[in-house]
Amino acid sequence: MPQSTSWKTWRLRRGLLRCDWLAPGFVIGLTIACGCTRNAEKHAASRTLLVTGTPEVVDYGFTTVRSVIELEDRRVLVLDYLDRSVHVLDFDRGTRGAVGRIGQGPGEFSSPRALHRWRTDSIMVVDDARFNELLVLSPQLVPVATRRTGHEASGERFYTFRTASDTMGNVYAWIALRSADGRGIRLDSAAIERTHVPTQRRDTVGRLSRIAWAPGGSDAAVRSVASQPFRTLPVPFAVTTQFTVRADGVLVLLEANPYRLKLLLPDGTRRVGPDVLTEMIPLSDTMKARWRTDAQRPQRILSYRGGSMIPDVVNEPVPVEEPMQWPTHLPPFGDDALFAALDGNVFVQRHAATSAATPVDVFDELGRRTATLLLPIGRRLAGVGAAYLYLVRSDDDDMLFLERWRRPM
Repeated sequence: MPQSTSWKTWRLRRGLLRCDWLAPGFVIGLTIACGCTRNAEKHAASRTLLVTGTPEVVDYGFTTVRSVIELEDRRVLVLDYLDRSVHVLDFDRGTRGAVGRIGQGPGEFSSPRALHRWRTDSIMVVDDARFNELLVLSPQLVPVATRRTGHEASGERFYTFRTASDTMGNVYAWIALRSADGRGIRLDSAAIERTHVPTQRRDTVGRLSRIAWAPGGSDAAVRSVASQPFRTLPVPFAVTTQFTVRADGVLVLLEANPYRLKLLLPDGTRRVGPDVLTEMIPLSDTMKARWRTDAQRPQRILSYRGGSMIPDVVNEPVPVEEPMQWPTHLPPFGDDALFAALDGNVFVQRHAATSAATPVDVFDELGRRTATLLLPIGRRLAGVGAAYLYLVRSDDDDMLFLERWRRPM
């Protein structure tokens, strides 16, 4: 963020901060290096499957699609992040409805950022404007309760970057911690904490370092993010370890160099999946131009005023600073690439060459790649259901439409 901007104003975008995983006694980090991802898949080659057929579509355009959750009755919840709205789509009937409403009162949300399954039959809404509160929706999608994560007692929590949940009452949060003087965030690392919401029992699963990686990105350029915590990374497309949580409470970590999964089971057992062979895609001028265009899109911000978090949208084009350095190739995946299905499979959306089909790797419960799905050109993965994939396409006006495609496996 510009030097003149107060530390109490945060710009919330995809790819703001990225980090590595440093679990106590178990390093699951990315190595800063120049060159290519190590290619050494140690198990039998997986199969490649095409996602084909005719998609089902609800004729409604979104500005952004952040969270997509399939309900038991096949309806789908969708979070439009920029519009601060939650929708329910019925693909069988072709209808859409609104869920909840914006506000500061009970049962309302002000700045929803993510949707998660709560236990087995309810949905949890993560609200950026309410650090320690989670709005719970009943199976009928009616707000019924507000749960707390337990951080407000210590006052140590500063900001939540990512969240996840399992079906056993746990919420996982990647959080920035306050610095020693209490005035800003710690620049060295962030923590993933697990809170059992009904009992408020909380423990730290691990810590995340603030270092990213891109093929050909220099150590100095990438590490400079630590001195500018709320700015876009100096090296475009640089990524770090991502995490999600399976329904059974298994923490899934996605690494880029080498490309593989690591699993942390609830009993403390750790498993490392085989390194996965990936194609190195050279960074083209078209990709650079697309990055510059995306950097100028409208953004959602939060400002701290009068003791409250106030959400707003900046629609004016944001001046784009030319990167300190471009990578030579794309890393295997980009932001928000990791999806956990209820059947235990994990899906990873990879980068694709310009005008090529986007590949999505499917991993089994042991972290082994079993298949690669090729999406229809112009689509990206937004969610995974029991029998369907939920893909997003955009029109000429940059409106986004959610499509339901049958899973080939």
